[in-house]
Amino acid sequence: MSPLVAPTAFRMPISRVRSVTEIIITAITPIPPTSNATDDNTIITNNGAAAEGLRVVSFPTGTKAFKQDLLNEYHVTEQLYSAPESYDAFKTIYLAVQKGATTGEQFHSIIPTIDFDGASSHIKFDKYGEIPYQTYKYDLLEVKDGAFALVTQ
Repeated sequence: MSPLVAPTAFRMPISRVRSVTEIIITAITPIPPTSNATDDNTIITNNGAAAEGLRVVSFPTGTKAFKQDLLNEYHVTEQLYSAPESYDAFKTIYLAVQKGATTGEQFHSIIPTIDFDGASSHIKFDKYGEIPYQTYKYDLLEVKDGAFALVTQ
């Protein structure tokens, strides 16, 4: 192994989603996995003014409709970490079952046909059952005035 080249697993990940998940989980430690990264201000508290301007990429905190539904139903804006993604994963399975999937092989063949507006973003799978990184939207957050703020582009 060359010291100048990363191991194959780092250069060619099994899944972009899993790789990003690993990076995000590592980056947000010691934030508890049951909270949203933006709801924990440990990095801001520990670093004070030095944290100002810090940019972090995060799973989407949900579409506007999801956030409004959360507020209407539960009267809160804070959510569990990855709640929108969990909802979308469940909905994907539900839709696959609705289309007749009952075995692993059937799920594998049906999931690439699934396409819907989810709680996290628009969900559309490629032929391998992955969400192409070009279509999945992540949130870009920046520390402004001592708090995380969504960077709009």
